[in-house]
Amino acid sequence: MDIAITNNEKLVKIKDTFSMFSDPLDMMAYLIDIGKTAHNLNSNEKNDDNIIIGCTSKAWIVVSNSEDDFFCIKTDSDSHIVSGLLYILSLSVNGQSKNYIDNIDAVEVLASIGLDGKITSQRTNGFISAVETLKGRIY
Repeated sequence: MDIAITNNEKLVKIKDTFSMFSDPLDMMAYLIDIGKTAHNLNSNEKNDDNIIIGCTSKAWIVVSNSEDDFFCIKTDSDSHIVSGLLYILSLSVNGQSKNYIDNIDAVEVLASIGLDGKITSQRTNGFISAVETLKGRIY
């Protein structure tokens, strides 16, 4: 099965779950739950070369590409909320092309799953920084 299709199915499930909550605090609790299981880097990968600049929490991203030029990322953070957001980013971009990633809009990603206006501007700005860091590392 294509990794992009599998990831899209996971994103749909996350979006459906977020849509069940009327209270933003419940959404944050769910995002934290996602983040608790989304720690994907070992301690050697949590270094200055992989850090995401512009994120208030400590956060890291490791980018790799396959022979056919599709990209995958692994992420981690010292914050469960940020780990959850980075997991959503990974589902959005893993198995995608450079062109797709170059054209991704961070705010649109958050809106597509129902988090627009539900997370703080600081978290939104950190997510935008993560997307910009990713774009800068796929060249």
